Amino acid sequence: MRLLLWLVALTSWLLASAQELQPVRVGLLQIVDALPVFVARDQGLFQQAGLAPDIITFASAAERNDAIVAGELDFWIGDVVSMALLRKAAPVRIAFLALGATPQEGRFAILVPPNSPLQALADLHGHPVAISQNSVIEFVLDQLLAGTGISVQKQVVDNIAQRFQLLVDGQVDAAVLPDPLLSLAVTLGARILQDDTAENISQSVWGIREGAENLLPALQQAYNQAVDLINADPQGFIPVLARDARLPPQIQTSFVVVPYPRVQLPTPAQVERVINWLVSDKGLLAPGEVTYEGLVVPGAVPAMEGY
Repeated sequence: MRLLLWLVALTSWLLASAQELQPVRVGLLQIVDALPVFVARDQGLFQQAGLAPDIITFASAAERNDAIVAGELDFWIGDVVSMALLRKAAPVRIAFLALGATPQEGRFAILVPPNSPLQALADLHGHPVAISQNSVIEFVLDQLLAGTGISVQKQVVDNIAQRFQLLVDGQVDAAVLPDPLLSLAVTLGARILQDDTAENISQSVWGIREGAENLLPALQQAYNQAVDLINADPQGFIPVLARDARLPPQIQTSFVVVPYPRVQLPTPAQVERVINWLVSDKGLLAPGEVTYEGLVVPGAVPAMEGY
């Protein structure tokens, strides 16, 4: 009888604990930026923080953005360009950085194909460069060329897999790619003319649906715990990247996992640089339509010591 009462009490406690978990919908692409989410899921860190995550992966940013506008996600990983443009269509904000606290995080590069006659960035003048339009890829290209006097033609190839293949097959003169595809392209013979590791140009960020702010502290707790695990042994998480972020087999022994930043906001300068580009260079935003204060969750990052 005593054992039966104990089992009943345990069952009631487990049911109560499960009921206390708050559901949260997290949207991801299968990219290296999302590694802390995969680790938090595998280690049960979301549940420890009181969350019941529904992690939804998307095949493209366009599919993810459709879900955001439809209000189907509470949190997601994107970039400042996409967040500023989404702000026009949906009540969304930036919650914290994913990558880009330092220039080494989230590398992008302008590459040329194997056997290209182009040897230096200046040689690119007048040549077409394959990009995705109105995106962080185009933003990085413009920033890398700013002040150089180099003018290029922009060849729109929005599909990143197609852009990669055209590059390694020598079907485009040059292309802009992010890691890990740029590392794979180099392994296959492509060459980097310029990357963004000397200057902190781009940031990937966590987006939040307005109304989900009550879930943010718990998400931050789980996220910081996962970051601490990764940073204690970055290369030890290559198998997770291979499984969940499609890290190509050809670079699994050579790819360097950079440290991930603990929860922090992008700086006003980082966000305003993107907004100014969208206003002045692209004409996609009106002056004052999106601001740092309006885009970033105020007070989104409390002191996280002790997690």
